Amino acid sequence: MALNNPYPSKEHRIFKRTFLQQTEVNVKFSPAIASALFRERIVDYAQKHFGVDISAESEPDADSAKIEAVGEQKKYYFGLEFARIIVGPESYDTFADTILPLLPRLQAFLIEVAQIDGMIELNITKRNAWPFKVENAFNDFSDAIGFVFDKKYVEDMCSYKFTENPQPVQLSKMSTEDFGGQIKLDRKIIAEANNNGRIYLELALSTTSQSVKVADISADAVVLNDIIYNNFIEYVSDDIIDLMNND
Repeated sequence: MALNNPYPSKEHRIFKRTFLQQTEVNVKFSPAIASALFRERIVDYAQKHFGVDISAESEPDADSAKIEAVGEQKKYYFGLEFARIIVGPESYDTFADTILPLLPRLQAFLIEVAQIDGMIELNITKRNAWPFKVENAFNDFSDAIGFVFDKKYVEDMCSYKFTENPQPVQLSKMSTEDFGGQIKLDRKIIAEANNNGRIYLELALSTTSQSVKVADISADAVVLNDIIYNNFIEYVSDDIIDLMNND
């Protein structure tokens, strides 16, 4: 059964610019594939679905494989209990246009190599980052945090006080939200300042469901991404939304 979307259905805004650094799709499954069967099946799978021969690159006792798209920031990882897609910012347009067309390859791996069709764990993770170069990172640290994030979520981080002789610092703030037991959302905010006038801020959002059938991966991935989208819009400031709307 497909996941229920906890948010009202609405069209995602397409922004002119983005701060997205990485998008991941992860699946975990059980039981694990036997190593010998994995090595036997993955070669045929790679040839069939990617048009590449990985037999020459495979170690005799290999229990994982990696396939990279030529000229693109797209990587596929396969193992005895997992499969993963990682897409970098240069190859990402929208979730519908970039990620959804890749998911049939994950489904094919689960059906042909892992040979399962039952419940798996599905995870979508997106990482956004804001690096700043300033004259004095310690003086501008709180202002940068308040500029990027909605202040009501980072009041404690904005109030951080440096000592008289400030040292590099990394602050992090994590939270988890459970959507009726079906879906879990993990948030992590990172704020770093160093002596070289650099401030680095990051928002990582990760949604996971434990009860996804192989046939429902694409439909459920849309729901998981929708939760990430809505949380991103909620957690960043209006200033960031304005920047994303401008060229």
